[in-house]
Amino acid sequence: SKDNLAIEVKFGLDNTTDKGTIDGESTCKTPMLENGVQGESGGEGKCSKDKWMTHPAFLAFGGNGLWVGKFETSYTNGIQIKPNITSYRNITLGDSFKKSKEYNKDLQSHLIKNTEWGAVAYLTQSIYGRCTRGEGSVTCSEVTQNTNGSYYTGYTGNTAYSGLDNAQLASTTGNYSGIYDMNGGAWEYLASFMLDDKNVNPMYSSIGLTAVDLNDERYFDLYKYGTSYANWDRRILGDATGEIGPFAVIGNTYTSSIYNDMTYFTYSSYPGSARGGCVLSNTSVSGIFALYPPDSSLNDQSFRITLAVQ
Repeated sequence: SKDNLAIEVKFGLDNTTDKGTIDGESTCKTPMLENGVQGESGGEGKCSKDKWMTHPAFLAFGGNGLWVGKFETSYTNGIQIKPNITSYRNITLGDSFKKSKEYNKDLQSHLIKNTEWGAVAYLTQSIYGRCTRGEGSVTCSEVTQNTNGSYYTGYTGNTAYSGLDNAQLASTTGNYSGIYDMNGGAWEYLASFMLDDKNVNPMYSSIGLTAVDLNDERYFDLYKYGTSYANWDRRILGDATGEIGPFAVIGNTYTSSIYNDMTYFTYSSYPGSARGGCVLSNTSVSGIFALYPPDSSLNDQSFRITLAVQ
């Protein structure tokens, strides 16, 4: 198992290029930029060991950071991002994409992309998240599941978010400043779509969108066409999918080597993506590294909003 494998993270203000250094450290180009389309999968990924790469989540909007919704999105007289209220479900992937963009256009709000979820997952599995270093060893802990049967946000297990110490266990950072509901709760849609069998246009009609909805490539990731949920060579380096192998089958579920999270890649039958797991149907395999193509069971699917602050 790679549960205790800490991911190395370095913070900086500059983007990496083909050659060069940042703060004296060797760098390499972010592979996703080689394709000509922001966020398209299949970059060569020739980033060798001991070189630093700017994470793709920070490239699309030209800023140095992102604001990620602290909880799954809720709806009570309008969209809210608060704890201890039921998450916004019974909504399609297409509608969640559109409503996320309408939330705050000034701050370029949008449905979280797979690459952005990957950035959060990496930070969680680092010393800035749920890992601590001792003498010659590293210890990482999985984000505690939200197991509330009514899909209430911010829960630790089945205990409401209260700001007390036990509530920190469900945070990506192990403290109050982290992000919640990324393990359990409802499956969360991603603004990450698969291209058609010619790898030309997104399969937008299958997810309730049009070409007009997808006229700005900054707001979504694109994955090359595939007919199997096990085609991991279609990943984007940085989306926290391809590196979570080797994979195994536990029971009837395809799982990764990090926390045995469920891992089914987007493919022709289900060209969308969702992450985090649904605790009611997949308790043992929910997790921040879980990945699944959403189907027509809208009751267990929600979404998360991200802001691209300049």
